[in-house]
Amino acid sequence: MHQSTFAFKLYVVRNVTFTIALFFFFASMATAQAPGGKPGAGAKPGAPPAIGRAYGKVTDSTGQPIAQASAILLKSVTDTATKKKKLVLVKGMETKTNGEFNLKT
Repeated sequence: MHQSTFAFKLYVVRNVTFTIALFFFFASMATAQAPGGKPGAGAKPGAPPAIGRAYGKVTDSTGQPIAQASAILLKSVTDTATKKKKLVLVKGMETKTNGEFNLKT
């Protein structure tokens, strides 16, 4: 009788443990990727939001500013025809004489 009681307790513990593990697995999967917001008026579906800023200063190895250097903002997209990733130009500009750039999207 002692052996069957132990087997029953082991059976219950395994089932409870499995159920809890399964619960946490599905709970983590449900919250892993929250849906994104809907695009605003006039925005293309799937396009990045039209907000943001990239700014900085381009200098050489001695710290001197580099005028008329190219500052570009690229976006990685998947080509629908080849199914390969490619970089697409979002915005670009030349740096000012002091090496500064300011890209607003």
